[in-house]
Amino acid sequence: MNFNRIQMLKTGKLISLCIIFLTMASVVHAATHIIRFGGDLGETYSPKTLNVAIGDIVRWEGDFSSHPLSSTSVPPGALSFHAESGAALEYEVIAEGVYNYRCDSHYDSGMTGSFVATTTGIEERQNTKTPGAYQLNRNYPNPFNPSTIIGYQLPAEEHVELRIYNTRGRLVLTLINDKRPAGNNSVVWDGSDESGRLVASGLYIYRIKAGGFISTKTMLLVR
Repeated sequence: MNFNRIQMLKTGKLISLCIIFLTMASVVHAATHIIRFGGDLGETYSPKTLNVAIGDIVRWEGDFSSHPLSSTSVPPGALSFHAESGAALEYEVIAEGVYNYRCDSHYDSGMTGSFVATTTGIEERQNTKTPGAYQLNRNYPNPFNPSTIIGYQLPAEEHVELRIYNTRGRLVLTLINDKRPAGNNSVVWDGSDESGRLVASGLYIYRIKAGGFISTKTMLLVR
């Protein structure tokens, strides 16, 4: 990848490229956590508390017409949630912190719950399934704030370099520069640079090099 060419790209081309990538984005989430309520469980959530990670899905299953659900507090950058009909609600966790919620009809009897989302700026995951080819996935969510997940696949153990650049081709952060096992892996970028300072809103480029494989994609940070 010649980053001098990136420096010469016009703003219109960058915006068009970003729109194309956003339209085509598709990601498998790290985990789905199911919370059930009502029926034999009565006026309680099971489980009542959870520990999750950014990128996970929290899914409530029950009768929302009898037990309407509302968030009571969410971390900065996260979306509130509410359901008063249907039998299932899925919520994508995109921000670190504590999420509190309640049943609007029965919270005075203790029908409340919470989950905590954690990440330490750069958090890696990997599973045991070995893919047959190298691949750099599109980040999720995109646009993002405050953090995003970058997934990649390795058919064998390799030394991996995964770096983030601005549109002028300047290095923002080295996420990975080490050996990584074969499989489906991911890393979380919290929007900070090498000095730990939060970077400004804008388009950023992430580039992976593993063995002879090199791939580059873009992502959009919106603060």
